[in-house]
Amino acid sequence: MAKLIGRFYFKQAGKGKLKGEFSNNKSTDILTETADLIKNVDDRINEREFIGNYDSTWQENGEPVFAKLRIEYRQETDNKIYSLTWDWDINNRKYTHWGEGMRCGDILIGDYRNFKL
Repeated sequence: MAKLIGRFYFKQAGKGKLKGEFSNNKSTDILTETADLIKNVDDRINEREFIGNYDSTWQENGEPVFAKLRIEYRQETDNKIYSLTWDWDINNRKYTHWGEGMRCGDILIGDYRNFKL
């Protein structure tokens, strides 16, 4: 599988919803992604922190992709850097993208890839 490296941002859209855009080294366009909060990872954390488990949706080649997105703080960063994991399957084949992000005001901005570092 060819290495995929991309960038994204998410904005909070209220009531546990995220809206954003992404692109990567295989795309020629900027595409949209949305995510709906399923569950906070830690009930003490306010949804404004982006932390939680989400149902995420975007399109690839005109077809919808439905993934599970987990956003949490990266462990050794004092809650300043986020770790993101997208998991989904297509035709019984499992896919995962890993990413990291940081806040810029009310926006979560970062990068993602289809390989572990």
